[in-house]
Amino acid sequence: MPYCNKCGFQVNEEMQFCPNCGVQLKLQRSVHEKPASSAKSNNMPLLIPSTPFTHGIFIGLGAAILIGSLSGAFFLNSNYWFLRDSYVASGLVPQQINYMLRMTVSLIGFCALFAVIGVFTLATGTLSQVNPTFRPAFNSRDMRARWGSGSLTMALVLGGNSLRFLVENIYAPESFLVWFSMVLGITSIILFVVGFWLMTTTRSK
Repeated sequence: MPYCNKCGFQVNEEMQFCPNCGVQLKLQRSVHEKPASSAKSNNMPLLIPSTPFTHGIFIGLGAAILIGSLSGAFFLNSNYWFLRDSYVASGLVPQQINYMLRMTVSLIGFCALFAVIGVFTLATGTLSQVNPTFRPAFNSRDMRARWGSGSLTMALVLGGNSLRFLVENIYAPESFLVWFSMVLGITSIILFVVGFWLMTTTRSK
């Protein structure tokens, strides 16, 4: 099978235009005559190949991360209030209590961050299993797809940290955490919309 000489997408010999990048296939015959090793390297996916097995890995990994983070948050929350009541009963001032429980609050925030990662991984695996065009869009060498996947990744990181700081502010209220969480949240929403639009446009080619 010949390959597109611009993006490496596998095409049929009767095609006049590449369905992936839209370039006119003028050099089909020369591309077809390239060595198999060269053609394979140009068409190598950027991410893990899309198979039912890898979809199952993503679904299982996402579920494990989500369940683990929620369980950890539940345990740390119970431990936080138990320690806080103990410190209050011992006569410590609120500033000392907040300082001593800062590590527990940070761990609860990281559990919120990993919960977002688990949801994203679970959704990615499920969508890849249901929609066969979802995973190839991430694997595409098209520049639009690369920008889209990068925007979605940044939206995941910023959105997770926004939730993390928001959760920490519930236990240890600080005005700085509120504003910082809002800025990260708004930025993550913008990046998610842009990334989703770019990936949708890539799949529609």
